[in-house]
Amino acid sequence: MKLNSTLNPDNLITFSEPFTGITAPDCDAQTLQFMIQEGIIDIQSVHDLMKQRERESILQYHESHFKIWQSNDKYKRWKTHVYDESKKDKRRLIAKSSRKQLEDYLIQFYQKQKIDASISLEKIYPKWMRFKQTTTHSDATIKRINDDWNRFYKDSEIVRIPLQNLTKRQLTEWIHLTIKNNGNPLTKKCFQNMALIIRQCLDFAVEENIIEYNIFSDIKINQKLFRKQLKKPDENEVFLTNEVPQIMSLALKDFYRTGDSFYLAIPLNFYLGLRVGELVSLSESNISDNYLIIQQKEIKLYDSNDPTNLKQIGYAIEEQPKTDAGFRTLYMTSEAMEIMQMILNADRKSSYLFVNSDKHRVHIDAINGLLTRYCKQLGISVKRSHKIRKTTISSLLDAGININEVRKFAGHQKESTTLNCYCFNRNTNKEKQKKFEAALNMKLEV
Repeated sequence: MKLNSTLNPDNLITFSEPFTGITAPDCDAQTLQFMIQEGIIDIQSVHDLMKQRERESILQYHESHFKIWQSNDKYKRWKTHVYDESKKDKRRLIAKSSRKQLEDYLIQFYQKQKIDASISLEKIYPKWMRFKQTTTHSDATIKRINDDWNRFYKDSEIVRIPLQNLTKRQLTEWIHLTIKNNGNPLTKKCFQNMALIIRQCLDFAVEENIIEYNIFSDIKINQKLFRKQLKKPDENEVFLTNEVPQIMSLALKDFYRTGDSFYLAIPLNFYLGLRVGELVSLSESNISDNYLIIQQKEIKLYDSNDPTNLKQIGYAIEEQPKTDAGFRTLYMTSEAMEIMQMILNADRKSSYLFVNSDKHRVHIDAINGLLTRYCKQLGISVKRSHKIRKTTISSLLDAGININEVRKFAGHQKESTTLNCYCFNRNTNKEKQKKFEAALNMKLEV
């Protein structure tokens, strides 16, 4: 038999929708309800009849394209073919021990095809997100993915196209228009985060047998479209040498005024360069003489019942840092130990080092909020806690400390991360000019 390559499960007559009433003009809902109550209509019999008609329709459709036969060998198995795009001749042999088993398989096969034919990125995204949630312990990662979905996908036409109908050309066009972003091109890193959704959703659809192949892997991205990621100006990435003492002075004044150890988190971190989640999770148990053991961090907790709509519900301490390299022991200088002693002597009523006026452990947002206030008070550009971390690491590099020691101090896995992302000039313009004059002084006599 010649294969009809235009098989389309949408041509099937289906009665799979739930029975909701007869819509004939002479039988309204009230009349129908009366007939059911009076036993004139047996609703179960109607459902059974609908299923039987659907079954007959599917089998009739199938036999119009493929024959069903019983083999003549000793096994007497019932056989047929079904359409399969992956096969060379576009069909796959099916064999069952009885005709009923074969027909049951065909019913399920076509019903699934009809469901799969309507599945779009919009429909598969929540299911993929639930799967994605099981593969990571970080709610922050799930939230970032969902933020990208809302920003790039949610209102796009691409998400409503059935995946089986989505073409390489359509996807290529949408991806490049998204990169261009109405004249404000995405950086390569931003694109990689955004593209993770479409790439992994299509992989997921392949695993679910909804589509045969992930067309994203065939798309060539024009690398020239990405916005170049220039290194940000030093004065925006670190606290300059004249800013550090001013910030520390404001924090010390607030501590002396209130007695709350919370304010000492900022001056101490100029000596430690911790990630803010590591900083606010510190307790007395992390201290060993003049060393500080880093082994945990604060995380935000979200209501994860719906991974596509995470809502923060609180904070928690996670007993592991950001990466394996984050497990480290830091030396505290004599000045750092002076601040640490002030913290330990403060009235905290808690084993945690940094508490507020209510004696509750402070959180990430509180540290960044305090730094924002200090920066505005001093009239300098607003810098958050991560800029203190960059300032400390840059200070160590400026002091000529071995790069591997600085890497370990920072909790980085690679030295390239330390040098490329945490090495900035902390000097003011006058200091830079003075250093250039000294470095390039050839003692020329003219």
